[in-house]
Amino acid sequence: MRPDANRQNWSFAQFCLNGWKCGAATQDADGLTYVGVSNDVYGAAIVVSEDLENWQQRDSAPRYAATDRGDPSHNRIIGSEDPLGMFEGGGRFVDQIWKLHANGNALYAGVSEAGLFVSHDRGESWDGVPGLNDHPARSSWEPGFGGLCAHSILVDSDNSDRMWVGISAAGVYRTEDGGKAGSKETRA
Repeated sequence: MRPDANRQNWSFAQFCLNGWKCGAATQDADGLTYVGVSNDVYGAAIVVSEDLENWQQRDSAPRYAATDRGDPSHNRIIGSEDPLGMFEGGGRFVDQIWKLHANGNALYAGVSEAGLFVSHDRGESWDGVPGLNDHPARSSWEPGFGGLCAHSILVDSDNSDRMWVGISAAGVYRTEDGGKAGSKETRA
């Protein structure tokens, strides 16, 4: 929906990926809008627009390595809606993008199965944030009713290396070094 200048009347805005679930959106400082979408067959994707009318799907989206093992409880929840059997192998999958957060030249994506990814090239490529994605407490994380997801991202406006990430239902984790490998994220 697109509002008029007073935000009183709304009109339908055509979207390039009808039938895809929209889970998250943000806009960077240069005005590029990012939307995290997902599809039960094709998985998660990022689409972008400069004018909110013309949309383009990025070639890359947040993805775990094929060798990453997933949380069995999350896989069971997601697998109940998996008619093609994509989640049967027990891998760690990005089945939905729950949160997008633009901060300076970094674009963060909080995903389900719970994890954090970062792009430094406006969503063209993505890297996992190992300090959180491989956190020592990960094996004790339990999914909430919607699965195991990173649903909230907060970056300190004075120190972009200080971040908090909310994970359902594991709690809130804080980093002081941007989540680098070997960092000491702590539960806040």
